[in-house]
Amino acid sequence: MNVTCRHCGAVRDITGISADTVVYCACGKPFRTPPAAAAVPPASTAPAMPGPAPTVPTPSTPSGAAPKTHGGAVTALVLGIVSFFACGPFVSVPGLFIAYSARKAIDAAPDQYTGRDIAKAAVVVNWISVGLFAAIFTIGIFAAVFFGAFESYKAKLQ
Repeated sequence: MNVTCRHCGAVRDITGISADTVVYCACGKPFRTPPAAAAVPPASTAPAMPGPAPTVPTPSTPSGAAPKTHGGAVTALVLGIVSFFACGPFVSVPGLFIAYSARKAIDAAPDQYTGRDIAKAAVVVNWISVGLFAAIFTIGIFAAVFFGAFESYKAKLQ
């Protein structure tokens, strides 16, 4: 059975893959294989009816609705950007948890949610914020130790 990727249009053979399983396309985007009932259409012995075939929404998306961006991915990205200006790791660490959970939810239901790239960007931005805070904190500790030692050495010379 062949399935067409809704992101890039590539056709992928999913013969032998379990029904209702997440599969990755060559473009890197995940999609879910059709449920078992839709995987093999029943053979019909009835004569074909005249006219166009009726359109039926896919079972993976309710009433054929397009998937929407996961709100957690956007929230995590906003927290990552805010962490550069206020509260540092107190904002970016929760942003990391939200971004990872959003990525997990998007991977679990790619037919319902998009925004995996936004969640990936949120992870990167939040880790940069944590690393930057750790570097500034470490430099501050070394500076305090160095200047404190320098002052006590200077006092001994006098």
